Amino acid sequence: MERSNSTDGNNNPAKKNSMIRNIIEDFSSRGDKKILRAIGRTATVNAAVLVTAATGGAAGAVGYATGGAIAAKRLSEGIAQNDEKEVTKSLAVYGCATGASIAGQAVTGAVMIGLAGASLPLAGAVAFGVGCCSGITAGALSEWTVDSVMEKVGGMRRKQRSDFMERCGSEGALSSRSCESSREVEELNMTRSESCQF
Repeated sequence: MERSNSTDGNNNPAKKNSMIRNIIEDFSSRGDKKILRAIGRTATVNAAVLVTAATGGAAGAVGYATGGAIAAKRLSEGIAQNDEKEVTKSLAVYGCATGASIAGQAVTGAVMIGLAGASLPLAGAVAFGVGCCSGITAGALSEWTVDSVMEKVGGMRRKQRSDFMERCGSEGALSSRSCESSREVEELNMTRSESCQF
């Protein structure tokens, strides 16, 4: 299989945006700990779902309420700081991670008990693990997706602003040149009219 070597406009190898590099950077001092936040958030939601399901409660509702409480803090902080990226992330992560956690746990529990005939404790443990993995993956991927989309949107906005300023500068230069030309024409006309007078 042949690999293509992509380059940027300067014939330098293009930066590869690999998942592994993102994960390594996330745990470094440069990262913003998306994965650690996803683990904590997802474990909390899945624990609430597991405990509620074991006691016969409405596990899905409790999971969404728990995820909503976690998302509400992040959402309010984003609104207070007027940070549209954090607002978007809080909503995307809440929907994706909480939905994936609950779905992963429910489907796995049903398959383990219904099809595999596993005991409730075993099915609960496996469902908890699958729910956590699903939520962590969905939460981290939704954050990276929001980062990527917002970065592209920001780049487009900066380009539009730059193009607009360039056009304004060009129009300003044209209007100042036309003003200079009109002054020259006026001066020429005045000179002609003065020379025509005797």
